[in-house]
Amino acid sequence: MATEATRGLTLERNDDPPAELLAGAELVDPARAGAVDLGGRTVSVVPREGHTPSDVTVESGEPSVVWCGDLVWNGMFPNYVDAVPSRLAAAVRALRRDVPTVYVPGHGSLADDAELGRYVDLLDDVESAARAAVSAGWSAEEAGERYRIPAALGEWVLFNPAYFQRAIGTWMKELGTD
Repeated sequence: MATEATRGLTLERNDDPPAELLAGAELVDPARAGAVDLGGRTVSVVPREGHTPSDVTVESGEPSVVWCGDLVWNGMFPNYVDAVPSRLAAAVRALRRDVPTVYVPGHGSLADDAELGRYVDLLDDVESAARAAVSAGWSAEEAGERYRIPAALGEWVLFNPAYFQRAIGTWMKELGTD
């Protein structure tokens, strides 16, 4: 299964994409969730967007488990390279459930609701930092150099020092100020 966007991006961005496999992939309807019967258990495949234009989550009701893909990075600062930040935050908020749930992130260890909430708070803090940078007249590079994750949000792994700049710059682009 794949979204049309995923299939297109995979073919476009890879030197030797698995064209045969992708040609036969069942396409996920971007407007509605689908279901997959796993033989005694059915999971929902939910199209989303935010980290990329073609995110999907796989969700189980009992037990309550959400496979989040790269929408969620638990304990690791996310890469915004293809993100639309406001959609990313909205998609992550939409994952939250009213019952105890295990969230399986694209990066990092399994998460519970408290950890997902901490991630939402991080996304919100990055937005606030970007808006403050715009108000101060800083570039994304300057804002990225100045940005620090608040201690109240705990420790986060940073794969690349440019991730702060990229995240704030992506917000600035969405705000129309880059």
